[in-house]
Amino acid sequence: MTGNAVDGALPAPVEVVEQRSVGATLGDEAIAASTWAAVIGITLTAAFMVYVYRVLGALAAGFRNALAVIADSSITTLLAAALLFFLASGPVRGFGITLSLGVLASMVNALLITRALADFATDRSLLRERRSGPVSPGSGAYDVGW
Repeated sequence: MTGNAVDGALPAPVEVVEQRSVGATLGDEAIAASTWAAVIGITLTAAFMVYVYRVLGALAAGFRNALAVIADSSITTLLAAALLFFLASGPVRGFGITLSLGVLASMVNALLITRALADFATDRSLLRERRSGPVSPGSGAYDVGW
């Protein structure tokens, strides 16, 4: 049997060009770098949101406009997931299920949890007391166009 496996093999010399060893600390360093990236990203995103919504006061309008986009994209993705489930086989069917569960969880997060947290934040004085400026909240002149 071994003779059959070697038949037809092209003779090709193998030479080691480079050899490296990776220590176990590389994983620890990657986790530490990822943690710092997450902390910095969340902090900058939160600061940006506080600035935009405190200055512009567009939180309620943002949720109103986002509802249609969230529903449209979620329904489209759920249709694609259903097609994957019903028309495919094997692991692709499993991906269809996983995709639909992820989209449903994302919809619950976007429509219920995030809205509740935003309402909670606007009840606090940090976001409720907007700076007075050239654009007054409710005037419609502060449309960011998102």
